[in-house]
Amino acid sequence: MPIPFPSTVSPSGSPRIIPVCDHFGGRQISPICLAEQDIFRSRHADIDNMDYLRGFLGGLLLLFGLYVIGCSYVRQLRNYRNRNQTGYSWSSPVPFVGPLLAVIGWTILPTDLSAWVLLLFVADPDTVIFALGLPGLMHRLLSRS
Repeated sequence: MPIPFPSTVSPSGSPRIIPVCDHFGGRQISPICLAEQDIFRSRHADIDNMDYLRGFLGGLLLLFGLYVIGCSYVRQLRNYRNRNQTGYSWSSPVPFVGPLLAVIGWTILPTDLSAWVLLLFVADPDTVIFALGLPGLMHRLLSRS
């Protein structure tokens, strides 16, 4: 029984017959067909390796984005707890960085993009505080002009 590969179809669309030899009591495919199979397998092996690479890089970016969002919560709590202490320097927020890294990581992953990923922008406290403070900032900037 011939092994179906893309190269087994002729340009006219009809299937080509793969020559098969019978050596040592078992069926063996001719060397030409083995070379075609190796080319086919190497192409698909590259695709599989690329999926692994995309999964690794996408997962790394996604986890780093979630780590930045988690650090935003820790930073907010530390600023609130130490607000009245002398000698404590207030740490600055980093809005949009964590959610953007997570969304970029999610789009690199070999999965479908879901709209639920955009909720990471709401889950990040720095982004929410920046978005809530933006109208007041714009009002002050425009009233000075």
